[in-house]
Amino acid sequence: MQFPTPTMDDNVVHYELHLRVDVQADEQQQCKLIEQRLQACQALAEEATTGFLWHRHSFRLDVQPVPDRSTCRGAQWMLAGETSVGDAIQDEWVVVWLLRTITQRFDDLVARVWDTDGEFLLIECADVLPWWLTPENSDFRVFLRSGRLHVIPPSMGSHGLEGVGAAEADHGITRAEAIEFWWHRPQELSLAGDAMLQLMDRKLQQVLQYMRDNRHSVQCVLPAKAAVLVQDHPEVVGAAVEAFYYREPKAATFRCKQMRLFPVEQVTRANVVFTRCMYAQLKQQQFHTPKPFERSSQYSRLNASNLSTATTEDRELVSADIGMKLTCGLELLGASRTNDQDGNEWGVKLQQWLSAYKTVPQMSFPTTPSDDDSWLYLHPDSLEETLKKAAGSGGLEVPNESNDEQDAVGGAEELQKIASMFNNFMTKSSEVDGVDTNDSIKFDVNAMMALLRGEQPNDFDDSESEEDEFGEGSNADSEDDEYPEDELMRSAMDEMEAELAESKLAKSFVRPAPMSPEGHNSSPAIDELDSDDEVDESMKPLDINFNLLSNLLESFASQEGNAGPVTSMLGEMGFQQ
Repeated sequence: MQFPTPTMDDNVVHYELHLRVDVQADEQQQCKLIEQRLQACQALAEEATTGFLWHRHSFRLDVQPVPDRSTCRGAQWMLAGETSVGDAIQDEWVVVWLLRTITQRFDDLVARVWDTDGEFLLIECADVLPWWLTPENSDFRVFLRSGRLHVIPPSMGSHGLEGVGAAEADHGITRAEAIEFWWHRPQELSLAGDAMLQLMDRKLQQVLQYMRDNRHSVQCVLPAKAAVLVQDHPEVVGAAVEAFYYREPKAATFRCKQMRLFPVEQVTRANVVFTRCMYAQLKQQQFHTPKPFERSSQYSRLNASNLSTATTEDRELVSADIGMKLTCGLELLGASRTNDQDGNEWGVKLQQWLSAYKTVPQMSFPTTPSDDDSWLYLHPDSLEETLKKAAGSGGLEVPNESNDEQDAVGGAEELQKIASMFNNFMTKSSEVDGVDTNDSIKFDVNAMMALLRGEQPNDFDDSESEEDEFGEGSNADSEDDEYPEDELMRSAMDEMEAELAESKLAKSFVRPAPMSPEGHNSSPAIDELDSDDEVDESMKPLDINFNLLSNLLESFASQEGNAGPVTSMLGEMGFQQ
């Protein structure tokens, strides 16, 4: 999609830090203590995120009154904040990691965090949640204390007795009840289960790696004013990328045709650091080169044919392409009325900064080669490995199957199991009330295939092999000689069978390749020697299990991981995978 719908305002994470105070302390003493904690927490957060690039807004706390504080027994003030993460959802977990770090450092603080989807910490642990915990009753129950995940049990809510049932568990709790529990009940009563703690620890362990990797430096070709601006005020880069990515087509075309704020006459090179999400948003968008850039020799290679055939090694083209898109984003930002995290209008700020750059001398910046962007292109094998990790044992254990033979054997066993399940299902008798598993019936595959071919079941002897059934010297043939009417019927059936062999129905069956006595596919030489005895392809016996599994796998693949008839049917039969 060339012009995506803006959704960044929907991705906001909210957080609160509640302080334990002496109930005898007056409001002035509480304010002084909460201010001290604010400075300490903000300093800790800035130290922990040194060098990290936030995609949209950073972690920030303010002193706010506790809502309905007249009903709360404890602190009347709290630390609270919100961070808009835009399209970089992983930034939410950086916030959670910071809150865990803060509560580990200060044991008199309890943290609560949620986003527009609700208690997203529970979403991460969805497979191992307690039976009673639902979206309707989860508000104010989930919190971080001393760096650990806690969930207030239903017995501690407003219906407050031990041993509550399902009906009582449906009721939520209030903020006042949660604060009362935090500071007046032992921590052990609410500590989350081992499975939830393990999932949370594993998720937060990935944050440090994400913070290290979430930056991408690009040597960009920029107009002189734009180069100076991004060097002096790097925080403008994210806002410019957002302005470009969510641009309105007509307004963008009009502004970028003029380039009043950032004329393209004077061009230089400078390194610009993006988050990976920012870089991907610029790199993957199609954008027709505006006329001011077409007149510049530095951007002359930017045309549709070059961009469509560009490779990651073509760094000159990437430098010009990213630089042009960033410059257009800055131009659009200067005309916008969007606000920064402090509520200031970006357009006004940009105009103030540019007023100091009325005359920009020709200057150069120290540059380094652009970072490798191979991370942007996921190999299918890597995707498969990632999906296996995500699906392994509810996320608790990651299977490590490196032996191809074990994989093949395991897959064959699963297929054999499925075939056996269908065979067992077909051999059970069904009454009015369903399948009767007490009495079994014999499913004669040969007789069924004979009926499908239009032959009489009496023509076949169960003791005969498939070769006898289809061979030229069978007993059935000798009996046909004794009865001319049967021979006439046989001739008619042969003609009908020859016509059906060319039909779509006959071609829909899959027949395995012919096998040599040693178990290998027969060679052309052997086929030539046996040409006299060769049997028509349409007359070869069908492998029922082979066709069954082939059709099941084809249907399963067409579901593309979604629910469908095959998964429903296997689920009803009790197959678990």
